[in-house]
Amino acid sequence: MADVTASMVKELRERTGAGMMDCKNALVETAGDMAKAVEAIQKKGLAKAVKAAGRVAADGAVGSAISPDRTHGVLVEVNCQTDFVARGDGFQGFVKTVAAQALANAKLGSGDAALAALEAMTVDGKTLREIADAHTAASGEKHAIRRVERYDAGANSVVATYIHHGARLGVLVEVASTQGNADAAKEFAEEIALQVASMSPRFVKRADVAATVVDKQREIVAAQLKTEGEEAQAAFDDFKKRVAEEGGEVSDKVTAHLKDLEKKALAHQNRPEAGKQRILDGKLEKWFNEVVLDEQPSVKDSKKTIAQITKETPGGLEIRRFARFELGEGIDRGPVKDFAQEVAEMTGGAA
Repeated sequence: MADVTASMVKELRERTGAGMMDCKNALVETAGDMAKAVEAIQKKGLAKAVKAAGRVAADGAVGSAISPDRTHGVLVEVNCQTDFVARGDGFQGFVKTVAAQALANAKLGSGDAALAALEAMTVDGKTLREIADAHTAASGEKHAIRRVERYDAGANSVVATYIHHGARLGVLVEVASTQGNADAAKEFAEEIALQVASMSPRFVKRADVAATVVDKQREIVAAQLKTEGEEAQAAFDDFKKRVAEEGGEVSDKVTAHLKDLEKKALAHQNRPEAGKQRILDGKLEKWFNEVVLDEQPSVKDSKKTIAQITKETPGGLEIRRFARFELGEGIDRGPVKDFAQEVAEMTGGAA
């Protein structure tokens, strides 16, 4: 059997990206034959990738890319399993590659079809899906491109992107201007991207909110009001029962608290329908102010709404659309395991 030297292990590691022990074992198994060792690593790597495919990858990074003239922009989310891998140079480089390829594909768009098209794009003879699988094999952690959004600015429009520190949140915005691709429009688009990142709107204008969404929110608010009334009555009944069970002289403080709870419960019970409707409408209005970008207070000037800021900014500006990616949102991470359980599963023992 040929001696396996440190330089051989180093070379195999550089060629495959596999771990040191995996490289050493492969060289031992193949009697130092570098070509066969590479093949052995690749076979084992493929097995690792298949094994990792079913795991939940909810960490990673959000990346972006924008054309020099600010007329095209993309937002991507690429996932792995841990923050440790996400912060690595290899993963960060892959995110940049994915964003660059998304920007290079003029027909990408968004949605599932765009994601499939992006995964099929090739870099140095390999698809992005194959490159992701190679990273999975090398690290032992699942790597996956989760979603992509691409904006191609319309006439007299610009796009802007914002990636928050840590790359766990990203925004893509398109703003139209009567002055076209002017510096003022670019600056305003960047401010709006920061606004979207900070305040999490769901719609640009109130008119964008579908009637079904409004009806559902109205149902939620009505249910909340009902629950508030039931909770107020339950709080009064419970405290009254506890006072009765304790017996003896009741202090002025306890009496005052009991009256306050009764007052709140009766207020809910005796509230007229017109009053309930006013409260419901008020809560619904507050919800609009939170989820509609135009109606939000500006993070730059809290005394003004975004609609006011837009109107006052020169250039005939209009916010056309935005996308906001928050890392891992909507992913079912499965049951949370404690440390002892994870160790037991790794060692085959009991927690």
